[in-house]
Amino acid sequence: MQKQIGGIASLYVLLVNGCPPCGEQPLPLPTSKPGEWFTIPSELEITHDPTALWRTRAKLYLVEIDPQDDTRARLVSLVTAKQMETLNIFVSGCHSITSGSVAVSGTAKLEAEGDVTVYASGSSNTVAKGNSVVHASESATGRLYGKSILNARGQSSFALFDESTGRASEQARITGRGYCKIDASGESHVDVFDFCQVFGEGTPVIRGYNRSKIWASNLAKVKTFDESKAWVRDNVRATADGSSQIFAAPGVSVRPLNFAGVAQLQAWPDLASLTN
Repeated sequence: MQKQIGGIASLYVLLVNGCPPCGEQPLPLPTSKPGEWFTIPSELEITHDPTALWRTRAKLYLVEIDPQDDTRARLVSLVTAKQMETLNIFVSGCHSITSGSVAVSGTAKLEAEGDVTVYASGSSNTVAKGNSVVHASESATGRLYGKSILNARGQSSFALFDESTGRASEQARITGRGYCKIDASGESHVDVFDFCQVFGEGTPVIRGYNRSKIWASNLAKVKTFDESKAWVRDNVRATADGSSQIFAAPGVSVRPLNFAGVAQLQAWPDLASLTN
């Protein structure tokens, strides 16, 4: 079902400082009447559902395509924050949703349960359950439960529980508990507890506690505690503490502490079989 304002099937564009997010040419903005007609630039994305496009500091406009020439359009009006809520875009307040897609930014707080896709940015906070999928960026925070899926980047910070899965990139931070599975890359930070698993490459910092398991390569930094285990290779730097154990490829620097054990890595496991 197309999202609407005022009962009319609507099309929308997102602009940042009057320009398409990936463009530099300002478009003629509406005032008390629609803006001037313009040739649609290739970088301008026109959509019925703007939730996936939404980002902090952007503005949403209602757009009209020229019925005589579909290469031309004009901006009809600015979509207000109140109108954006009818499109499932929230920049403040507390909200809940059980289906469809939703965007949250600013200081908005969201509870999502069911088959929901969330685009979280700004300083928003999201609690997702069931089979929700969350795409997080900027300084978004939140918690995921059940079999939810997280894609975290920027400086976002999330906690995963149960059988949730996650991907951390850039400077994102994820804490996993239960039976979570997490992919870590970039300069992300990941802490895992219980029986969680982490697959790290690039330069992430990964810490494992309880009986968690870590597979790390490239320039990752790994530290294990309790009865956790790690398999490391390449230029990984690792520290083993407590009763944890690290299996290291030749040349990997491993620092054992207390009762931790270090063994030579015989073969890199088939990670595809581990993620199934």
